[in-house]
Amino acid sequence: MAARRHPLRNRLLLRVRRGDFATVKEIMIVGSLPRQTVCRWLREDRIDLASARLRLIASMHEREERFLAGLPARRKPSKRLLRKIADRAKKEWDERHAEPESVQTPRS
Repeated sequence: MAARRHPLRNRLLLRVRRGDFATVKEIMIVGSLPRQTVCRWLREDRIDLASARLRLIASMHEREERFLAGLPARRKPSKRLLRKIADRAKKEWDERHAEPESVQTPRS
């Protein structure tokens, strides 16, 4: 049977992937773990601390640039917006495929 994983492993690695930590020492302090354990976890999950941190910094930079440009924050589209887009697309499709009124269909 495989050894049980440390209870903080998934939580800490999630925060690392998010870019919350910049160094191994920070992870060691927060998790009260030895350096070897932290390095082994990062190696096993193939996580590069520097690139994860840069992704977070890039998203913060984009957020601030959008604020300066007066644009709204980037987030997932709401259901209301998706419904509005779908309604508009259906209306356009119906208009394109509508039968002209001058064409009469034969009635039985």
